[in-house]
Formats: sequence, structure tokens, C-alpha cells
Amino acid sequence: MRIVRAIGAGLLLTAAIPVPVYADIAGRYETVDEDALMKMEMTIEADEHGNVRTQMARLGAYFLVSDGEFYQVATSEEGPSVIRLADLMAIQKEFAEDFFADRLEAWEKPTETFAPMDEETVGSRVGTGYGIVNDDNPEPQYALLVISDDPQLAPLGQALANSNEAMADSMNGWGAMGTVLRMMNDEMVAVMRKGAPLRMMSIELTDVSLDPIPAERFELPAQPLTIEEIRARFMPSVEPPPTLPPRED
Repeated sequence: MRIVRAIGAGLLLTAAIPVPVYADIAGRYETVDEDALMKMEMTIEADEHGNVRTQMARLGAYFLVSDGEFYQVATSEEGPSVIRLADLMAIQKEFAEDFFADRLEAWEKPTETFAPMDEETVGSRVGTGYGIVNDDNPEPQYALLVISDDPQLAPLGQALANSNEAMADSMNGWGAMGTVLRMMNDEMVAVMRKGAPLRMMSIELTDVSLDPIPAERFELPAQPLTIEEIRARFMPSVEPPPTLPPRED
């Protein structure tokens, strides 16, 4: 389903936008079901100033909000590499324009939405399940999201909602495709704003900490790449076939 794919894509960017919180908070989401097709682990850290750090286990990158700016930080043997998300999306838009039709009728408008289900227990916490309904399936069959109304966990939910909203906002200039993606994200964001997700697809909230988080966790490890440096990373780096005539751009 389209919303299912949007949730999966959104996980890597979740919790990366500052939200009004009153204390430091950290949470771990991970796959608990041993039979799950895909195992994931995601951690979220947010401080009282609205700085947020999100990362996936076993990946050499994380997302960071520092002083209101949204960054992607990659690590390697050569050192850290920092990219401002707004610059990255601008470059990706340049390349996407060659591939995607900018006609609203070329994109199928989403008809899915989330509907509340019964209460569900996730670990030791209780929340309300939300499943997808559409024109063909008016009753939800499975809770893709389980939302807690615990006020102590609320900052996690707000961070997740705002990050997904920011991801859709970053594609507002992408024409018709951006419009459709925003419509899909709006449905998910509306549910996440109801409280903190206890389960998202196959990952569950397993650990929460309210201990103070060291300030250096939210500091940029290097200067961001310039937009010219980002563009260079997307350019072809191999020679074309020598027996074919050159392309006429």
C-alpha cells in the first residue's frame, strides 16, 4: 500500500525536526518479532532546546537538527560528511525532473486513510491501534500504528510527526509528485500527533530514557558540504561506451 511505503521511507528521517519539549528524552524502536521479514532498530534523542538526533542501527549515517537546521551526517574512515537536507533535496529535484511527469493526472491520488481500532498492548504499554482503510476495505484489518496517550512520551510522537511533515514539505517544489506525497504523509502525521507511537509497522518502542543527554550529541562534526559539492556527488563518474556516439544533451 502507498501509505505503508511512505511510513517505511519516513523512518530514516523521523524525529529530526525540533519540537517543544520540556526535558531530554531518548527512545529506542526495534523489531521484536523473530519472524519479521525485516529487522530494524532506530534511536531518537531530543533535548529541551529542540535539538534532535535520529539514527538507524548498523548504518554509517544519522540525522541531526542543530539550531533549527536539518542535516544528514555520514561517517566513514575519511571522517564525517555533513549535508544540509534542504540542499540535498534541491539537487535531487534537479535530477528527478528528468524522470517524473509533472502532471497531477499521472499520479494516482491516495484514497487510504487511518482508522482507529481496539486497544493494544505493546510490551508493558497500552495504546490505540490504527489501521488503513480505503474504498475497497472500509474496515481496518491490522494496526500499522499503535499510539499511546502517555504525556511523558508525547515528545517522541511530536518529533516523529514533525519530521514526516518536514520530509513532505521538502518536496513541495516537486510539482504533482510532491502534492501526492504530501497527501499521503498528512494522513500519517495526523495519527502521530495523537501521542507517541508504541509500534510502527514491525518496530516497537522498547526503551525510554529521561536522563540528560550530552550536548555534543547534537553538534555538527564537520562543516556542511556546499551545494556544488553535493551536486558533484550525483554526477556520472564512469566513462560512456566508446563504441556509441556521444549523447546530445
